[in-house]
Amino acid sequence: MTLPDFLYIGPPRSASTWLYEVLRAHPRVFVPRGKDIYFFDRYFARGQDWYEARFAGADRGHLAVGDISHDYLYSALAATRIRATIPGARLLAMLRNPFDRALSDYRYVAQWSAGRVSFAQALDRHPTIISNGLYAGPLGVYFDLFGRERVHVMIYDDLRDDPERVARGMLEFLGVGFCEGLPVHGRANVSAESRAPWLTALARRLAQRARDMGFSEAVGRLKYSPLRRALFRPATAPPPVDEESLARMRESFLPDIDALEALIGRDLSGWKAQGGRAARTA
Repeated sequence: MTLPDFLYIGPPRSASTWLYEVLRAHPRVFVPRGKDIYFFDRYFARGQDWYEARFAGADRGHLAVGDISHDYLYSALAATRIRATIPGARLLAMLRNPFDRALSDYRYVAQWSAGRVSFAQALDRHPTIISNGLYAGPLGVYFDLFGRERVHVMIYDDLRDDPERVARGMLEFLGVGFCEGLPVHGRANVSAESRAPWLTALARRLAQRARDMGFSEAVGRLKYSPLRRALFRPATAPPPVDEESLARMRESFLPDIDALEALIGRDLSGWKAQGGRAARTA
């Protein structure tokens, strides 16, 4: 049986699908066909044997074996469980401008909603749209448990500007090296909207039920099937974000960006300067 030696911990709506596709295409890396196993936060009670079975396809030719589950970042309990189970784990995180990430999260909520939902309504109903854009505190937990050197922090802006450089840095961190032919220039998860909201809402409930029953791999395969293309079409421009919602985001995000700058030693003034405009026009 095999345990992973690296994990992508989050956050969601921050190119985890791009990252997954690059890693899945690398001949020396193994990741399960079903992304988002969520063992250390949602399904820990299933036991380590169940978790290790997700990686049964890994062999001696794979120099790195990974778990891509983008909610681990927000669970201190998951962090302690990972530390106890895989103490030498290497961790990946891709941080996105929280204003842009919130817009992407809103699109996701809207595409699965059975009815039209405004941005303000989405913030009220789904507080994680804001809380999942607060990185400094959760990332600090992982730094404390694993050490800064074992957490590879990537910035989404760099991926947009030079995806090959981001891929090279990630693969060097994992000890597998870059190879030609990886899908580094593709955008793996284009924003979409539902063709039939009631049907996609039902599909989401069924997918969650399947995960709860232990069929993460099957859900992962369906995400890349013709069925998804039948349910969704490219998204149209989102409605404007109201000023009250923008103010709510600024109040939460700006202090956290300041703390994150100090934590990772990176100038993120562009996030603060462009955040409001990005939220209006993303």
